[in-house]
Amino acid sequence: MNSQSINNWIQVVTTLSVAIGVGLVLFELRQAEQIARTEIVSNLQRLFVETPRAVGGEHYAESIAKACIDPSQLVPADYVVLNSYFEMIQAHTNLYRSTEAHGEYGIPWEAYARGNYSKIASSRHGRWWLIHNIQSRDQLSPTHRRLIAAALKKGEQEDCSEYYREFMLLDGARDGLSDDA
Repeated sequence: MNSQSINNWIQVVTTLSVAIGVGLVLFELRQAEQIARTEIVSNLQRLFVETPRAVGGEHYAESIAKACIDPSQLVPADYVVLNSYFEMIQAHTNLYRSTEAHGEYGIPWEAYARGNYSKIASSRHGRWWLIHNIQSRDQLSPTHRRLIAAALKKGEQEDCSEYYREFMLLDGARDGLSDDA
């Protein structure tokens, strides 16, 4: 073998080594991206589970039940809990929208937002809150505004107990609040 053929072989081996190295780097980048996406989804799901109790306290369901069943029983502390709960739902909606591209949630953000706004608008205080605290925000997108307007239009016809059945047993509590509810 002459020096020219040795040089050619060295260039081939070097080119293959660089190509393999670039391939491995790309593979590692894709793995890191997938790990980051999984972590985002996991953190978001944990946030969705842990936040309601942290925001509304141990008995936030009682405030929701009062707002749903008998709003005349709401006291100032209940309004604080409800406003915090609604803010949390709004924050979840915004977070869901901003992270939708990073994870598979099984539902488009608009459908998620529609459900959240309908849930809020199903109670009288929720409708008030949407009108006075959310619709007035300049940073809302036209899509958010459209979804909120639809929820407000539909809200008075909805029974909030259907939305909040997951939080409390309303079937036995429809005649009023009790210690059992």
